[in-house]
This record gives sequence, structure tokens and C-alpha cells, in this order.
Amino acid sequence: MNDYLQPDFYRFNEDSIKLINFVLERIKSARSILDLGCGSGIIGIEVSNILLPSDLYLLEGQQEWMDYIKENISQKLKKEVHASIILNTFGLWKSDRKFDLIVCNPPYFLPGHGEASSNKLRDNSRTFNIDNWQVLMRLIDHSLVDTGRCYVVIKDDHRIIKEIQKSTFSLNVISSKKDGLIFLELFRLDKNRN
Repeated sequence: MNDYLQPDFYRFNEDSIKLINFVLERIKSARSILDLGCGSGIIGIEVSNILLPSDLYLLEGQQEWMDYIKENISQKLKKEVHASIILNTFGLWKSDRKFDLIVCNPPYFLPGHGEASSNKLRDNSRTFNIDNWQVLMRLIDHSLVDTGRCYVVIKDDHRIIKEIQKSTFSLNVISSKKDGLIFLELFRLDKNRN
């Protein structure tokens, strides 16, 4: 997986690989996948290459990632999967499209916490400077089909958990701790809502 094209200002880390493995241990099929804050696209592409959905949507808020996403799709994604790249933030993207599977390795620092980078692009990739957890949770809630699943990996940090708990959404959350990370599985119990 190290041969994905990535910008100099940011490299995907083991969290992405661990999320891919976590998802693939639990999900055996999906017709449509959304990768939120996709960066270079590794999570969405790798999961799609196994599950072979008809559609993969990759949402990224930073223009600087676009060429890397396009090239990685061209070089890495199996041809039977149709990919769509969306340049937008969590809060501004509006779509009525619903997904069977959503994956997300979001920024892992809250503003004012963690080590700020002197490189603004790197800092925006690591820190919720643009959107916040409430915005992300609302987007997931809106974008998931009633029988769908969303998987999010976060640092084992009580501040992040508090931010997520402030969110208002209709999804149930199961958390699993492993290797200093928390994997969140979000889903609906009431799969027949109107």
C-alpha cells in the first residue's frame, strides 16, 4: 500500500490500514461506498477493490489532494467500480445520495490540541479547522441508507469522544478499542423509518 501517490505535506498512516482491515472483517458486500475526508483515497479504493461496489464516492475538502486521488483511482481502483470525486467540505456538501457503507479516517486533532504544523495544508489534514464532529456526524446520519454501516477510526482521546457525544444524530454507536485506536461502527436500529 505504500505505493499510493501522496503529497509531500501528508502521508497516510497505519490508522488507515487498520480501518481498512477492521471494515473488511465485518462487511462482505456493499453496493455503494462513501469515503469521507478521503485524502489520497486509499481507504475507499482498498475497500472497494475487495467489496466491488458499483459506485465509490470520495469526498475531500482540500483541492491539493485532487490530482493524487485521480491518479490513485486510475492506477489502483478496479475498473468495474465507478468512482466519483467530490471537492467539498463535510458541512457544505449537499446530496440526496445514500450509501450502504461509509468509511472515514477524519482529522484527529481538535483545534488548539495536538501539535500544530507550520504547514497549513498538513495542519488542515490533521485538525478539524474547517468542520467539526457535529457536522461530520450529521453528514453520516444523512448519507447512510437505513440498513447501512459507517466505520470511523479515531484516536483514543476523551476530548474527541466528548465532541462526538455532543452531536445530535439518529445512529447507534458501538466502539471497539484496539492498538490505541477507537473504531466506531454507526448504524440504525430502526431500519424502517419514514
